Amino acid sequence: MGTEKAWPRAGTGLRGMVGDRAVELGEPHGWRALDCDVTDAAAVRRAVAQTPAEVVVHFAAFTDLAAAHAQTGERGGSCYRVNVDGTRNLAQACRENDKYLIHVSTDYVFSGAEQEPYRESDMPAPQDWYSRTKYWAEGEVRGSGCRFSILRPSFPFRARYARRGDIVRKMISGLTAGRTPPMFCDTLVSPVFVDEFVAAIDRVAELRPPEGLFHCAGGTSLSPYDLVVLVARVFDLDSSQVSPGHYADYARTAGRPYPRYLNISNERAAQVLGIRFSPIEAALETMRDQLSSAGAGTAAAPPPG
Repeated sequence: MGTEKAWPRAGTGLRGMVGDRAVELGEPHGWRALDCDVTDAAAVRRAVAQTPAEVVVHFAAFTDLAAAHAQTGERGGSCYRVNVDGTRNLAQACRENDKYLIHVSTDYVFSGAEQEPYRESDMPAPQDWYSRTKYWAEGEVRGSGCRFSILRPSFPFRARYARRGDIVRKMISGLTAGRTPPMFCDTLVSPVFVDEFVAAIDRVAELRPPEGLFHCAGGTSLSPYDLVVLVARVFDLDSSQVSPGHYADYARTAGRPYPRYLNISNERAAQVLGIRFSPIEAALETMRDQLSSAGAGTAAAPPPG
């Protein structure tokens, strides 16, 4: 049993952008991967029953927004099956095995129609299929009877991750290549540095409130245009080629909804969890320092199953 206690947490999606970084930062705590198809209820029950971990973190999700939109209304599609059915399977297994569940959701559950900061007490109004399935997944967690917390990150970004881009690294790539499209100047985002989001997960795993809901957003809300200009300044890149874009132009031609204002308040998470979400410039500077450090962002070995 002594060896088993070295692995206090288990997770789905530990090869994803956030889960992968949680593994990197998790030593000496360690992680166990729940290597199962979350849409297979029997496989999920076996995996959760067999893990010695007391806390299960559900990172895995279907996050391709365009592909999700193409599946709108399809409850047999992969988006619904992974996000809703998969979450139901995991939550029920956690209840049956007395595991504490930390469910990673998204700020996209809000409509984005309000400019005032969205707080945990605000009613979600998801606008597209992806965000609806994520909101329904929250409902599955709440109704399962397990002990849980739901965390809603906002546009997470990190220094290195080869499998998928994020809002900041895509901007760096575009600026470096001189091919940055017009960026919205009249919308709001609240990007969170993944390292700080992982710190929030760690704190929830320690506190384990019976039912928790926390917005994990960065310390600054700003337009994507202002963000790309700031990214250029911090990383010493040329932003003169970048032009401002407008939400109305997108709305006239877009094939799917886009939440305009995702001004997300992290006040409750900061107070209850006792962690600090950095202003965006400070987070970008930390990211820059990690990229310039030898070995920064080295991929972690997959945790044992």
